[in-house]
Amino acid sequence: MKHIVSLLTGAIALSLLGYQSLDGLNSKTQSLSTQQNTTTENSQVQEITLPPTQQLPAEVTIQTSKELANGLSVQIFYPDRNCETLISESAMVSPENSLEDAIGQTIEQGINGDFALAGYRVNVNNGTATIDFRLSSDSRRNFQSLSQCELLALFGSLRQTLTQNSQWDIDNVRFTEQGEEIYL
Repeated sequence: MKHIVSLLTGAIALSLLGYQSLDGLNSKTQSLSTQQNTTTENSQVQEITLPPTQQLPAEVTIQTSKELANGLSVQIFYPDRNCETLISESAMVSPENSLEDAIGQTIEQGINGDFALAGYRVNVNNGTATIDFRLSSDSRRNFQSLSQCELLALFGSLRQTLTQNSQWDIDNVRFTEQGEEIYL
C-alpha cells in the first residue's frame, strides 16, 4: 500500500508538470529537427511551425526540404488486389515536373517481372497526352504479351492518373511505341 501511494503521488506530480518535465525542456517550444544530408550547395531547408493546441500545449517546429514542403498532391491510380478496378492514392510530386513525376510513379507501380521499359516521352497537345514508350533491349516481353491485369496496371492506371488530375487539362491519352500507335 505504501508503494501504491508513492506511485500515485509521482504520477500526479508528473502530470501536473506536463511535457516539459518529461522531456527536460526549459521552454514551451519543442523543436524537432531532422539532420540534413546536403548533396548540393543549393539545397534549402524550410521550417514549418505548428502553433500550440489544447492536445499539445507546445509549439512544434519541423525542418524539411523546400521540395517536400512545396510539393503538389496528385492522385495516382493503380489496380486493386483482384485487378478488377482502379483505386487512387494521394502522392506528392514536384510542382515543376508534376506530370512527369506522376507518370514515373504510376509506371513504377504498373511494371514488374520480365517486362522492362528503357524510357518514355510525354507530349501534351490540345488536351491529348501522348506517351511514347521504348522497350528495353533486355525485355523478354512486348506490349502485346501483357495480360489483362498488366494492361490495366500500366495503361489503365496512366490514363486514369492523367485524366483525373484536373491541373493538367488532359482529356485523352494515347500510347505509342517509338512513334507507332499501340492498339489495346
